[in-house]
Amino acid sequence: MSRVYLDGDLVLVTRGDVLAASNEGGRVVVVSAEGTSQGLDKYISKLQQEKAKADAEIERKFQAALKLLKN
Repeated sequence: MSRVYLDGDLVLVTRGDVLAASNEGGRVVVVSAEGTSQGLDKYISKLQQEKAKADAEIERKFQAALKLLKN
């Protein structure tokens, strides 16, 4: 198990998808950072790929809008 937290009702939860919603009811704390560098590098790479894809889509829409305005 690599992700675990205690919610406001003192329920132990191990679902990774709810950790992103950490709020005033609880915070995520790193207990052991062993092996996180590789995981972080992989996550950053994926995030950069998603950004490049989103940037390309924005540029495509921008160019299409310019074309419409000029015609």
